[in-house]
Amino acid sequence: MLILNIIFIKIIVTNVTNCISGGRDINMSFNERLKFLRQKFKLTQGELAAVIGIRPSAVANYEAKRNEPSF
Repeated sequence: MLILNIIFIKIIVTNVTNCISGGRDINMSFNERLKFLRQKFKLTQGELAAVIGIRPSAVANYEAKRNEPSF
């Protein structure tokens, strides 16, 4: 659950500018941040989906920019 909280806090923080994390600009789109942070924490789409309580296909759709969650 802690990893989930960390991932979503980092995803939701969109006002951060001029910050670099591991060579990647944090000022990227939701789908890019989601995939970057999921991979950073070494989670599969299925593992992230299970923690959040959604289907793995939803995570795949978010990362492919086919859909976005309602915040």
